[in-house]
Amino acid sequence: AGCNSSTTQTVSPTGVSQTDVLNFALNLEYLEATFYSYITQGTDISSSLSIGGGAVTGAPAKIAFTGANAAQVTDMLNEIYYDEISHVTDLRGLLGSIAVARPAINLAAGGAITAANALSIARLFEDVGVTAYAGAAAALSTGNLAYASQILGVESFHSGALRFAIILQNAAAAGTDPYLPA
Repeated sequence: AGCNSSTTQTVSPTGVSQTDVLNFALNLEYLEATFYSYITQGTDISSSLSIGGGAVTGAPAKIAFTGANAAQVTDMLNEIYYDEISHVTDLRGLLGSIAVARPAINLAAGGAITAANALSIARLFEDVGVTAYAGAAAALSTGNLAYASQILGVESFHSGALRFAIILQNAAAAGTDPYLPA
């Protein structure tokens, strides 16, 4: 109307690209892989995986879990670590030269990471991953959707396993673990 034109022009958004969605997923995987690397290995992920990306601040030392189910929790977190490294590697391979570098990450943005809160933080990261992959499904083509669905399944498993570990840890701490004999 401001131009006094007789034809109406409409601008339609094109939506997000496959590359945008996959690079967003890669950023989530960088966060998860970096987190698990520090709590299980005591060090950052390989610089070859982060593509020379941003610095990591607020990183915890390797966490030694104690108490009921400590060995199982440690084994589970190590397994999740290797899964997340695989996700980074696979997404980078899928994206090739258009893969984004890891952004700067402050792992302690919500507070220091300790043995007392590591499982809850891990569960939060996994829940965000599950939600992100589920939300991205509509924007992906068949091949990319199949790949993202496989990662979604793994992230869902992680989330469920972490929830169960937290339940067992809290119940054992209170002496009321319904899954262990009295």
